[in-house]
Amino acid sequence: MLTKLFDYIEKNKAELFDMVCKTIEFDTQNFGTDGLEKPLAEYMHKYFESIGVESELYSPDDVPGLTEHDDYLAGRNLDHRPNITAKLAGSSPKKALMLAGHIDTVPIGDMSLWTVDPIKGTIKNGNIYGRGACDDKFALAIEMFLAKAFKDLGIKIKNDVYLTGYVDEEFGGGDGALAC
Repeated sequence: MLTKLFDYIEKNKAELFDMVCKTIEFDTQNFGTDGLEKPLAEYMHKYFESIGVESELYSPDDVPGLTEHDDYLAGRNLDHRPNITAKLAGSSPKKALMLAGHIDTVPIGDMSLWTVDPIKGTIKNGNIYGRGACDDKFALAIEMFLAKAFKDLGIKIKNDVYLTGYVDEEFGGGDGALAC
């Protein structure tokens, strides 16, 4: 199984790189008490659904008990900043694994300081450039890519695997992570 998966990754790595670039094209800046994560969460939801993987968009504030948690931060406007969680179902799910990455990025800042468009996803000299390329949009792309690889290869798993994109990690926000 691992050999098949590694061969698949090698054969399809350009698709993975394109996925990273695609996630960068979404402006997901977090401004502290508000953010722009929703369009990328919706894109991921549609992607998972298109490959036959169950997924759900949900506001962190709608998770039972979250607003009463000791680490909950009020005033983060999470009603329009959804998390996305997809599920690869296992054959006998006694345990589960979660792969998670955050959707939000820090603000772009002064555009004149960028040598590439920060909302483009540029491959240059073997590297991918753009806001969030390594923090944390590559993780989101890997989640989508692995879900597709498992589907394409017919890989069966014993335990459930949850693939999550959560909001509000930057600027000390933890509600999105608590919710997943």
